[in-house]
Amino acid sequence: MAARRGEPVEVALLRGHAGPVHAVGLTPKGDEVVTGGADRAVRLWNVDLRDPAVRICEQAVPRMTGTEWDRYFAGLDFAPPCRD
Repeated sequence: MAARRGEPVEVALLRGHAGPVHAVGLTPKGDEVVTGGADRAVRLWNVDLRDPAVRICEQAVPRMTGTEWDRYFAGLDFAPPCRD
């Protein structure tokens, strides 16, 4: 059944609290959700829906050099997963 306009749609289910969740909030950038539960735990959830590899590459500094590539992947053409 398709959701009607204006109704919430479940995109992901966050599991981790042992019991009910009593508080939910967004970080200022809106890419993380903060939850507080009856288990007295506060959890931070990354809800950035972009490809995880893209998010990892954005944080990978410094980038792999050709020399490093040859040390770990000798014989393979230089093709690092993160490009500038």
